[in-house]
Order: sequence, then structure tokens, then C-alpha cells
Amino acid sequence: MGKNKPTTNNYVFVLSSTFYVVPEHRGMGIASQFIETGEAWMRVKGLQKARTYTAEDNEKLHRLMFRHGYEIELRKNDMVSLVKELI
Repeated sequence: MGKNKPTTNNYVFVLSSTFYVVPEHRGMGIASQFIETGEAWMRVKGLQKARTYTAEDNEKLHRLMFRHGYEIELRKNDMVSLVKELI
């Protein structure tokens, strides 16, 4: 049992697809806390990369992710992949 069962160690990144902070709570650091908490969890699990995909014109998210050390890895069909090495 479990011989072929995937474990956290089989994966090298976590994909965060979407998060949203309602306008009345923006500017309070909630998105940054979400990112930092998620990254801390990923590190504990031994994951090597964090990644998110978003629209190429989602400049607010791009700026937020850049502040946290993410870089654009790939552009394809009006989408971008933002990635950060965790180790």
C-alpha cells in the first residue's frame, strides 16, 4: 500500500491559481500575508518553486508578485507564468 502513492517530495512547485482581496480590505497587507504564509508552508514541505498564472495585463498582481521576488518565466496566449525559487 502506498508504494506508488505521490508524496509532497515528488513535486517541485506549487501552483497558486487565484486569490482576491475585496476592495475595502486592500492596502492592509492581506495579499502579502497570503503569499508569505503560502511560501512558508511550501518550504516546510520541501517544495522548490512557487508559481502563479495570470493575464498578461494584470499589472496589479504582477507588481505584487515582483515585490515578493517573483519573475516572469513564460508568456503565452495573453497569459504569464510568474515563478519564484524557494530554496
